Amino acid sequence: MEIISFVIPSLYEYKNLEYLFSKLRTLFEQNSNYIFEVNLVDGKNSDEKTISLCEKFGINYINRNPNDFFGDAIRTGLKNCNKDSKWLVVMDADGSHDPDFVNNFIRKVEQNPEIGILIASRYIKGGSTENNFLLIFLSRVVNLVYKFIFNLNVEDVSNNFRMYKYEIIKDLELVENNFEIVEEILIKLNYRNKNLIIEELPFKFQKRNMGKSKRKLISFAITFLVSIFRLKKYEK
Repeated sequence: MEIISFVIPSLYEYKNLEYLFSKLRTLFEQNSNYIFEVNLVDGKNSDEKTISLCEKFGINYINRNPNDFFGDAIRTGLKNCNKDSKWLVVMDADGSHDPDFVNNFIRKVEQNPEIGILIASRYIKGGSTENNFLLIFLSRVVNLVYKFIFNLNVEDVSNNFRMYKYEIIKDLELVENNFEIVEEILIKLNYRNKNLIIEELPFKFQKRNMGKSKRKLISFAITFLVSIFRLKKYEK
């Protein structure tokens, strides 16, 4: 059976995790023809309750290394995936990404195993987001800038909710520390794989269940600009 690995970055998300893990358990029961593993990549100073909850649900608990950046969570998760995985799902831990949607990913790759990346897209027909006007505006700007500068035929370049063919991402060198690592992955995979098939599926992005967002708008704007210059160097 094929293995589907999950990487879920988490930072002080204990209040959202039991709901998420319960939904994942249901997903796995619905797809018993696959083997699933879930890697929760947590902050270095998380509490014991999160570890206990992972043990209860059979989730692999991993601390980010070396720091608490979002990029460290993604890199740490990739290093700890089962090396025999066929597919990799990356999603958020705050409830904004509904695990039920993974069924759409699975059915799509069953129809076409040649797909390299599937994106849960807010910005194609049928997609939407519950964010406020300011966040939607900023997200739209980011997406348009990356799409234009890096010639990406993708409408939603910044949503972290994706399914990758594991063999194309497992050894990818990633350097971004903040949320721009999401765009970095897409850009580098697009450059490395000339015949890469990317598909977007309409997705409704929900507000987080509980807790506050870790994204800071000022630092986000700065790192956004820096990442563009850094990734243009990679392109050259």
